[in-house]
Amino acid sequence: MASCNPTRTRSRRLTAQQAAAALQQWNSSDENNSEESDSDETTSNSDDYSEDESNNDDDVNRFCRQSNRRSHADSMIWNEISTNRDQFRLSVPFEPTRTPGPTNTLSAESTALECLQELLTDDVIDEMIRMINDYAQHKISVNNPPRRRSVYSNWRPISQPEFYKFLAVIAMGLDKRPALKDYWSTYPSYYTPWFGQIFPRDRFLAIYHTMLHASAVEAESKEKIEPFLNKLTQNFQAAFYPYENVSIDEMVIGWKGKWKYKQYNPAKPKKYHIKTFGLCDSITGYVYNILIYFGKETSYDPNFDASTGQAQKVFEFLLRPLGQGHHVFADRYYTTFELIKYLTDHKTYYTGTLMPNRRNFPADLKSLNLKIK
Repeated sequence: MASCNPTRTRSRRLTAQQAAAALQQWNSSDENNSEESDSDETTSNSDDYSEDESNNDDDVNRFCRQSNRRSHADSMIWNEISTNRDQFRLSVPFEPTRTPGPTNTLSAESTALECLQELLTDDVIDEMIRMINDYAQHKISVNNPPRRRSVYSNWRPISQPEFYKFLAVIAMGLDKRPALKDYWSTYPSYYTPWFGQIFPRDRFLAIYHTMLHASAVEAESKEKIEPFLNKLTQNFQAAFYPYENVSIDEMVIGWKGKWKYKQYNPAKPKKYHIKTFGLCDSITGYVYNILIYFGKETSYDPNFDASTGQAQKVFEFLLRPLGQGHHVFADRYYTTFELIKYLTDHKTYYTGTLMPNRRNFPADLKSLNLKIK
């Protein structure tokens, strides 16, 4: 009995210009091949019950070869579109939910502190202070009496002015040192009086190790992070609205601690990391929306079924706050026919690189050898 074994095709990256040229070539050749294809199908159907088993095997093999060469896209109509951007844009106008750019409360004269306070509002700061104090009291009650060298041995609740001083000291990331304690070192090559003047070392370490728990004390799994991140994201969205062109891509946050959702990818700048997806404004790079990957617990739309691809789930979540007519740019990982159809139905443009062996795209993409002039 004959079997169908599709061959694996090495993927190549195509630019938008190459993909457009391929679609034009496919459209021009499709009409010429339609009569020959109809004739082959008629002959094949008429021979199915008139030939012996060996001929049937030949028909099956021929069908398998045709299936490998031609995808489901053969039944679709691919038409050439205008390359004039202004004409193309008229079909779906850009209609943002509000005026793109910073909120009206900010201007070119706004200070860095005023911009920060648009994101870290008083309610966010107060919630962080409450969670820090609650978690410290929890640790003290669990380890009572605390060890002599414990960071909680002399704990006192943190206040809002002290928390702002703590955020200022975190700028130590601009001056990387082997260990946190080195910022308060009196060794000549490390000595920087500013850190000790702003914050005592032991007090800083006590707050630092306590603020890692950004949730209620009893929270588990993604509830330790996601509620607070969602609240912070709302402030980011209130402070700025992206312009027409936006970008969606994976963002990694380096992390070597213990966490069941931690990812490992040696090709990334941070091999051990927390995987997130971000929607950024293409002009400013401003992160407008973010989605943390929690495996099966990721906060995708529950109305999607198991057959829905990850790209469509990610785009649906990140694009929720935007109006119609935005133009999304992404890499080949996300470019699927199902995603493009979904975005078209939701009046959103898309541009991305393409793997020629993706399903439902013209098979001629696999044989192209185009070069940009």
